[in-house]
Amino acid sequence: MGITQGFNEYSCDVQTCTRHDFAQPDTDKADDYATRRRYTDDGVVREIMLCSEHNQTYSKLVSDCEAAYIAFEKDGSYTLATQAEVDALTAQVEQLTAEYEAMKKDRNSWMKKYNELYAEFEEYKRTHPDTENGEGGEQ
Repeated sequence: MGITQGFNEYSCDVQTCTRHDFAQPDTDKADDYATRRRYTDDGVVREIMLCSEHNQTYSKLVSDCEAAYIAFEKDGSYTLATQAEVDALTAQVEQLTAEYEAMKKDRNSWMKKYNELYAEFEEYKRTHPDTENGEGGEQ
């Protein structure tokens, strides 16, 4: 059995990722990994290796940050939301949705009662033609 030279070890740098492969450069397995570089807030270049799944997530993060930078350049505003802000807004939407559903249920209950009373009143008028609009008195 021969020895094949030139294999590299690939491992995703996301701490919770268990993806780990050995592959020759420029192969499909090697191409599942991407090296990403970025500048930290103090100007240091950081380099990380990402598997294809985390590379897609990283691309979304970069896209969101780029949109925030563009907005900042236009009007000086800061537009990125923290996870806590997203969670708070999600909870608020869930609460409002629950209140809306309760209001719809209550509305439907009142509409049902109205329709029942209206039908009862219409039946009364039909069975008492001698009174004006079922209210009594001379016609």
